[in-house]
Amino acid sequence: MQSQDYATVSSSPATAGAAAVNESSSTRGDGDGGLDLVAALWIFGAPAIFVVGVTGNALVLVVMTRRRMSGTSTSMHLSVMAVADIVVHLSVTWWSTCR
Repeated sequence: MQSQDYATVSSSPATAGAAAVNESSSTRGDGDGGLDLVAALWIFGAPAIFVVGVTGNALVLVVMTRRRMSGTSTSMHLSVMAVADIVVHLSVTWWSTCR
């Protein structure tokens, strides 16, 4: 069905871009100016992912720095991965708020 829609669009770049915009607007709901689906995911999903990610990695650091677990190569590897993941969470959050 989509190939028929593209067949009716002329080959000019401006018209092709307008067709792409019209197709992407189908995620906007009923067209009454509601939130875009992507915007809603960023507004509600991103903070939830941030909180769960940073909290989980902080708990990993707490467990891996216990006296019983510290010093092993596995503990060091998981601790470094948890710190790197926290840095990624913070940098993605900073990048998305600065745009």
